Amino acid sequence: MLYDQKHLHSHLGKVLGLNFYKIKRVVWGLKKVSGFLFYI
Repeated sequence: MLYDQKHLHSHLGKVLGLNFYKIKRVVWGLKKVSGFLFYI
């Protein structure tokens, strides 16, 4: 039981890490686009 909980926790950590990386990339892209529009 404990092993399953640890395994599930590490899996959630990986998923959250990937989602966080994607969100960071999206936010960075939006900042770049908004900055580009600001300079026009």
